[in-house]
Amino acid sequence: MKKLCVILLSVLAVFLMGCEKDEFLPKQQGESLTTEFRTDSPNPLHRPAWISVIHSMGNYIDEMVEGNILPIKSGFALKSQAGKIEEQIVIKAFDAARKEIKIFRGEVEKMVESGGFPSGRAQPLLGMAEKLDFILDGKLVEAKDGFEGYAVGDFPSDGGWVLKLCSFGEEHQVVTGQNAFKGDRSLKMKGGFGQPAVAFLPIEETPEVVFVESAIRVDHAEPGMLSYSNASFGLFNPEEGEKGAYHALVTFESNGYIFFGTDDSYDNKLQAWKAGEWYTIRIMYNNKRKSGSVWVNGQLLLEDISLQGPEGAYSALALGSGLDYRATTFFDEVMIWTPVP
Repeated sequence: MKKLCVILLSVLAVFLMGCEKDEFLPKQQGESLTTEFRTDSPNPLHRPAWISVIHSMGNYIDEMVEGNILPIKSGFALKSQAGKIEEQIVIKAFDAARKEIKIFRGEVEKMVESGGFPSGRAQPLLGMAEKLDFILDGKLVEAKDGFEGYAVGDFPSDGGWVLKLCSFGEEHQVVTGQNAFKGDRSLKMKGGFGQPAVAFLPIEETPEVVFVESAIRVDHAEPGMLSYSNASFGLFNPEEGEKGAYHALVTFESNGYIFFGTDDSYDNKLQAWKAGEWYTIRIMYNNKRKSGSVWVNGQLLLEDISLQGPEGAYSALALGSGLDYRATTFFDEVMIWTPVP
């Protein structure tokens, strides 16, 4: 009986969610969608990102209902809401689609709060809703980490992060609840004695254009006679040389300014910074042209400047502590994404 209900639920969802033919896909400039997103979806090269995500939503809801984890009525409600999201995207009503995504997220959260949907099982659906939001914003997110899913005191190796050059001690490179830009947790790092700690996240593919973002905060920084880094962030190759090399780098210097460049030269001054304050950094890097742009707190400060640095190519996103053992660096809301074609 349960199996039959799931089948009927799926049939009804197909009706609600409409046809997936190419002629119904939105083509509006600035809000266009993509033909690639999830490599585990059917025919990924011929299916736009948003349909792949909604398809995954439907499959996951079926799985939860069939496994007696989610009541049939709740599964029907969520599939119906997913259908409303698709209806708005098909007619290019993207603002309305965002509202329907918000409603979908709210319904999932209510089910969790009422005890009808285990929180851990609901998280994938909430993640899919977030992916849809990003797609409508023109972002194909390759990786995103707000460090909320790790235990305080642990290094986030379960998320794929790798620790390198840790002269000050591994116990200082951990997830913390001490400070957070968003949510409750961030990654705390501490270097010193002339060598920073570096946490890097490998990137499997290196597209021609890539964006990386992070919120960064440095506490207890002390100015000195010499300028040295209190924090670094950018596109990195851990295999280049003994310490690795940055191909696009933002650094918070002890002289009180933020700079942009590469390992070979990061003398492009952006703006002043203060200890104890969060700064959002976004880097755009063109791997073919070896050029980049940088935003601080949402403001474009340098555009399409030459970044002729180390030979080879980047292979990771890196977060680096400073060289001052007195300073503590925090990273949050780290993201890698490529633009929607």
